[in-house]
Amino acid sequence: MDIFAPLLVLLVIAALLVLATIKLHMLMIGNKIKFLENNKLTFGLIAYLRELHQSNIEDAEEQELMNTD
Repeated sequence: MDIFAPLLVLLVIAALLVLATIKLHMLMIGNKIKFLENNKLTFGLIAYLRELHQSNIEDAEEQELMNTD
């Protein structure tokens, strides 16, 4: 029982570090996307990539429907 408390504290600290790292990573991805959207030179590229992504999703859904038939 004497070792349980220190191990629990270390586990909590490790979990907090992992969660903080994940949160920082998500924030950095969001900032990169916002920067690219605000940059006038890449606005067309971002819009094109979004449109392409949506088209790919629709194509995948159509393919899945064709496979189920």
